Amino acid sequence: MENNRTSEELLKQEFIPLNIDAIRVASEIQEASARRRNEETIISVSYDALDEIHLGLVRLHRSAACVALNGWAPVAPVILRTSLEGVIGALAIVNAARSDLTAFKFFCSYFRIPATGERQEEWQQERRQQTKTMLDRLPNEDQKPTRDFVNAQSDQPGFWYKPDFEGPTDVLERFYPEWLVLYRRYASFAHFGFLAPYFYTEDWTRRDPGPRKEPVQICKVLLESTVLVSKFGQIRANYEGLDDKPLTILMGETERLSQYIR
Repeated sequence: MENNRTSEELLKQEFIPLNIDAIRVASEIQEASARRRNEETIISVSYDALDEIHLGLVRLHRSAACVALNGWAPVAPVILRTSLEGVIGALAIVNAARSDLTAFKFFCSYFRIPATGERQEEWQQERRQQTKTMLDRLPNEDQKPTRDFVNAQSDQPGFWYKPDFEGPTDVLERFYPEWLVLYRRYASFAHFGFLAPYFYTEDWTRRDPGPRKEPVQICKVLLESTVLVSKFGQIRANYEGLDDKPLTILMGETERLSQYIR
């Protein structure tokens, strides 16, 4: 950490304010998007999907901070992995051949999971209603392939952004290859890798399962979470034609602060 400030001071003076700024900027982007859509009467399933992902990412961002600040930084990457999946989903939508169709899959891919038992009739009714609502919001050229997607039966739907992309690593390889290492590190948590928790702890020899207040690791979690939610904001702002200057400033701050935890 910085020579003239302790890790505790940097956490309070730099990293927690950064975390809060990310929430503020995300809210500004969401408000700007809603305002533009209302003013220009924009109907777009892809915009709807990005709005939904953005909301979820802010929740995850706040959750990661809560977990880390309460002493559970070693397990916070489980949340960060989900956040990264949200960013990957956004990349898939904005770079797909048909963004609205891919966004429809984001909302409705679960319809391809066969319904069984007592819920079958309820499931089918929900499916028909949701499909009708979404189809009404799609461009005409997307409606036939969307119906084909809904009517296709599959016990294993796979990633919802197929066939444009095969999976998360395919998306990252094409657009953010530098994040592949981060994705694999987070994946080790999701798959209960042996070394996974030790990437976010300072004392490897400590064996008790209780919380641990390790400021450097808390800073790492707050920083990585801020990078994820802010990168999504940039993707959304560029796609929707929104002002991304606050996000550029925020990403600059994450780069400045990253030097303290390398």
